[in-house]
Amino acid sequence: MRGWANAGGGVSQKFLLVAGCIGGFMVYFYYTHLEVVPYTNRKHLVLISPQMEAMLGETTFNNMKKQFQNRILPPYHPAVVRVARIAQNSINSAMEGIHATGKNQLEYTPDVSKKLPSARSRDYVLGPAEDVEQPTFFMKLGEKDLYRENESAVDDVWVEDCRKTAKEKGRKAQTQHVDHFKWEIVVVDANVVNAACLPGGKIIVFTGLLKAFPHDEELATVLGHEVGHAIARHTGEMLTRSIFIGFIELLFLVVVQAPNIVGPASDLLLRLPFSRKMEIEADHIGALVMAAAGYDPRIAPGVYLKLGELQKLPEYVQYISTHPSGRTRAEGLLKSQTLKEATRIYLSKQGGWESSGFLM
Repeated sequence: MRGWANAGGGVSQKFLLVAGCIGGFMVYFYYTHLEVVPYTNRKHLVLISPQMEAMLGETTFNNMKKQFQNRILPPYHPAVVRVARIAQNSINSAMEGIHATGKNQLEYTPDVSKKLPSARSRDYVLGPAEDVEQPTFFMKLGEKDLYRENESAVDDVWVEDCRKTAKEKGRKAQTQHVDHFKWEIVVVDANVVNAACLPGGKIIVFTGLLKAFPHDEELATVLGHEVGHAIARHTGEMLTRSIFIGFIELLFLVVVQAPNIVGPASDLLLRLPFSRKMEIEADHIGALVMAAAGYDPRIAPGVYLKLGELQKLPEYVQYISTHPSGRTRAEGLLKSQTLKEATRIYLSKQGGWESSGFLM
């Protein structure tokens, strides 16, 4: 009996030792992969390296260029010139905002089309015409004015909390990945109201967006938002979260064996709420980026409100969507400290003062 007891004790000790080593490694791995997002100072776990994330962005970008190869506008097209100018201003301000030292020169995709700009394209590439209604800085929804000085937005409370906590604990944002961005842009002639900035600084803009938002400030809002996604490493974070969500789904499938329930439930409760949070975060970063680039950030809430109106979807749909509603985004930004800070940066810029480090 004593021999069995000693053997059992040895096995237990070995098991505890192995479990302790594995646990210690997991803790070490977790904390060494924690990063701090610029400006919001939110801590997030990113298991994918910046190099791998940039490679994924490059692959996706190349695939999209192949998909739209006959629709990519040449570099000399007025739409590309206009978009590239605004994008370059946004990139410059973003790099200044994080004290980045990498290359910030925007590159063009090689000319894949020999067609000259068509007459029909000029209505969305030369900026606002005289008869185009000027953008409204402070939008209203019915009788309710969205801009209330003393109100706080529930969706954005976490932004202020993260910034306050980071200041108390001395957190510093990780921005080294931006130094290795190879900024590139393409403009696709398609009636799609969308744009994207993929990891590594790959920007895609569709002409449908230019038609819907003819003013430079409006386009700067969208580009600033998309650049914010890349700076915050949202793609890498989403992929990391998907790994853990997939593991949780497997555990539940072992118990309930109902994939038709587990999948939608994980989307509704885990993936989609986090996606909406990232959109809000990009809204805040984007407001600061456009302000430092010389575009009035007070127009941004109106842009998000207009985006929501273009979608023509009821408010409740946002809870089963990757994006908050336009109204939610407009209200949240208008009531935030971020917009006030962005406005100060913009006014300083107009006065000839340079802004740097505002995203740190």
